[in-house]
Amino acid sequence: MKVKLIGALAVSLIVATFLSVFGFAAAKDEGTSNAQLQKVDYPTGYRHWTHVKSMNLLDNHPIADIFGGLHHIYANDLALEAMEKGTPYPDGAVLVFDLLEVSTDAEETATVEGARIRLDVMQKNEKLWPDTSGWGYETFKGTNNERIISDPIASCHGCHASKVDSDFVFSNFRE
Repeated sequence: MKVKLIGALAVSLIVATFLSVFGFAAAKDEGTSNAQLQKVDYPTGYRHWTHVKSMNLLDNHPIADIFGGLHHIYANDLALEAMEKGTPYPDGAVLVFDLLEVSTDAEETATVEGARIRLDVMQKNEKLWPDTSGWGYETFKGTNNERIISDPIASCHGCHASKVDSDFVFSNFRE
């Protein structure tokens, strides 16, 4: 009985190893890039990072359907240093694009932040995301960490590719 149990466990371990190794390879062979397989981390504590800039896209902006609202851009220390110096971003740099609804206060005298729509994150790691020049991309829905994009290359890097001269980043540091 003990020999059968050990044999069954050994076979299970071999099958699991085979599937994890060859299942991963098969996914890559079917056109799934490393940029799609590796997930970007939720940026815990990003509101304590440096606030780089804010912007409000109005309804008549060409990308207002997707990005309309109030944007706040945050950079961790590594991203901030590269942004200030105008150098390529090092591994570990993280940028956060916090998109909020725009509202009017109760007295209708001021424009204020509304609910969070989405949180977009760029995380630099040359080894994890070589297909996108080292950038991993993710979008989290609202105030939770639910991932809402399935193809970060098409959804994010395709547009960021136009900013190759600034290491694929749209924002600049504003003094």
